[in-house]
Amino acid sequence: MRAFTLIETIIVVTILAVIGLISVIKYANMVESARSAEAYAVLSQVATSESTYYKEYNAYTTTWANLNNYDAAPTSENFTYSLSVNCYGRATPITGSKYYQMGFDGTSSWSGAAPVDLNKCP
Repeated sequence: MRAFTLIETIIVVTILAVIGLISVIKYANMVESARSAEAYAVLSQVATSESTYYKEYNAYTTTWANLNNYDAAPTSENFTYSLSVNCYGRATPITGSKYYQMGFDGTSSWSGAAPVDLNKCP
């Protein structure tokens, strides 16, 4: 009767561990990509609403009810959304560490681990 040797078993376990690690990393990247797309989709809509508000009142608002498409801040299981009086909307993660923000003109955006000062425009 022939059985697997210890070396063969170690090699197979090592190969499976590497495949598992690659899978976990790929999954984490896909999750972050989906979260990024969600944040930027909402922030793009907010930027459009803020641009419309700015054209009418010549100022940005920090009150969601003043925007055409919102009665309150958008809700998400991944982010809380906020407005800046100057020029940015921000998506703050509920879990995780990557923040997203976008200028109300829709052209300037940022994402990263540390928040950028919302009271300064680039």
